[in-house]
Amino acid sequence: MSREFRFRAWDKVAFKMDEYFIVYSDGRIYQDRGFDDDIYSLKNSSVNDRYQVMQFTGIYDCKENRIFEGDIIFAYERKWKVLYSEGCFIAKSGRQIKLLRTMYCEVIGNVFQQPKLIGGS
Repeated sequence: MSREFRFRAWDKVAFKMDEYFIVYSDGRIYQDRGFDDDIYSLKNSSVNDRYQVMQFTGIYDCKENRIFEGDIIFAYERKWKVLYSEGCFIAKSGRQIKLLRTMYCEVIGNVFQQPKLIGGS
């Protein structure tokens, strides 16, 4: 059995999502634009400073979109925030928590680009 490992990162300075990067063991993030192994540092920013890295849950929504940590999904007539907690991916809406794998849902946004969907500013 194989698992698909994918990550994306929210750039807190440029306010954009990026899926083309490499995180080295020293915590630095590098952009990878596929130019003949031309990898360059993004100002040696650490994962916790400029970028918020999110992992693909391994689950797809009803429209075959990948679901990542930080996504906002719609299921059971509610909006849910996707989180990683205690070794599993969950969906949280108010005080309700559900295991993500048990839900039929649709990705409607993420907490960075559409924070108002879940009451953010």
